[in-house]
Amino acid sequence: MHASLPNVLRRLFIHTVPVVLKLVAKAIRMLSLAAVLLCGCSAWRTESRAGKSPLREPTASHDSVTLEIYTASFPFGDDELNGELWTEVDEQQIATDVRRSLKHNGFRAGIVTGSVPDPVAHLLDLTDKPAPEPDVWQHVDLLNEPVVQRRAKQLRPGDHMIITPSPTIHPRLPLLSREDGQVTGRFYEKAQGVLRAEVELQSDGRAVLVLTPELHHDDARQAPTYRDGVTIYEVKRPKEVYRQLQMRLVMAPGDMVLLSGLPDRPGSIGHYTFTEETSRGQEQKMVLIRLVRSMPAELFGEEAL
Repeated sequence: MHASLPNVLRRLFIHTVPVVLKLVAKAIRMLSLAAVLLCGCSAWRTESRAGKSPLREPTASHDSVTLEIYTASFPFGDDELNGELWTEVDEQQIATDVRRSLKHNGFRAGIVTGSVPDPVAHLLDLTDKPAPEPDVWQHVDLLNEPVVQRRAKQLRPGDHMIITPSPTIHPRLPLLSREDGQVTGRFYEKAQGVLRAEVELQSDGRAVLVLTPELHHDDARQAPTYRDGVTIYEVKRPKEVYRQLQMRLVMAPGDMVLLSGLPDRPGSIGHYTFTEETSRGQEQKMVLIRLVRSMPAELFGEEAL
């Protein structure tokens, strides 16, 4: 006997409605999840920004300092920048024997405290210039003036950075050096003079800037490096490290180190590091390194007090 139509419909309704309800509930959950994924966390971010946090915005790490590095070119042998300017620079902080070796090898360096000497401020075009972003070179191409490069670098103890005053890579460089009263000479291929910079922090808020002249030469090659008892092979260029010329300069925040070459030391490592052949002729290079105040020790801002 066939069941009546109302009974069939009733049984069909009883069996299918729960299934449909489950499918609808699952669809709602999937739509909710998709909405969260598409919108991200904007709702929570909006709520968290309703009030101002008493914490300072994250800045440099407490165990690092920020260095501002400026480089500029000027006419080779300029009287003011090689003479009168240096009466405002303290060269005495560098040990006497190191200072003597620097002079013999064509370097000049010292500390500037307080305001930047006018000739340097004009040369580097420092007037009303914002501080550069960390690890970004800024080129200031001045009409009828040299090209100025500005960079900020955060540096931690144990790390180092390479400062390249002159971009010139000499195909064949005849180098004269003087050590212990003896003058020696040697040829280097594809050579470039650079400065290796490191920092050491002091408990009173000052830092020691360690600058070591180096000569990088020839093509990069695989060389062993030893770290924590493990030998690691790295591809890098050979280099000469002039430890007898290493400068250790104690700096307070705001202090500046000024470096250049001596125009009367042709063929020296200082000469090659701080000179460049350009379309305008031979030019000298000058580097100014300023120690910027590191992250304050206070974690909370004034609004939290």
